[in-house]
Amino acid sequence: QMFLTHVHADDACVTARGFHHFEGVSKLHNIEFSGCKNLEDEAIDVLVQNCGPTLRSIELSDCRHITPAGLRHLGKCKSLTQLVLTDLPHLTFVDWEVLMEDLKKKLPKECKI
Repeated sequence: QMFLTHVHADDACVTARGFHHFEGVSKLHNIEFSGCKNLEDEAIDVLVQNCGPTLRSIELSDCRHITPAGLRHLGKCKSLTQLVLTDLPHLTFVDWEVLMEDLKKKLPKECKI
């Protein structure tokens, strides 16, 4: 028996529609999306709904359509130990401060952001 535990996508054309295929994936621990220009808030919501309880590490980099609203869904990932967010153009300094305060309250204390 094999399980999907890691997803690493660079410059991939992934959308919320594709994320519905994660339904039933019960061992996904690490995801990394870099340069995924079509990745948007709805996809993050769908991912968290399907895999949030098992995710330990999330890295989002250079995903131009991700906004603070989408990132707030990550607060539901109660097993998260690492969260890396870089080069997200919709995230202003003020947004970052508010988001970090919110996520630090919701995520496990041992999660490194």
